[in-house]
Amino acid sequence: MSRFHIFKRFFRNFVKFAQEDAVTEKSTYQLFMVRFWHEENDQKMIWRCRVKDVRTGQEIGFTSPDDLWAFLQKQMPVDSSSSHPERNN
Repeated sequence: MSRFHIFKRFFRNFVKFAQEDAVTEKSTYQLFMVRFWHEENDQKMIWRCRVKDVRTGQEIGFTSPDDLWAFLQKQMPVDSSSSHPERNN
């Protein structure tokens, strides 16, 4: 069996587990798969991005990494009572 097929089987099982976890209990984490690629637009190479919520299967496309980052930041609720200054470097 090739490495690709092993990875594909592993990822399929991982996604199934993550989806079951989303249904059975409220989770304190987010799980996304992110893809980046280049496209040529008017002789200029630009980044495109796509994010998939592994637990729900929802996919969203973005026209720039900045838009993707803004989306991901909105997915992380801020709790001022549990700030970690050492992580903000």
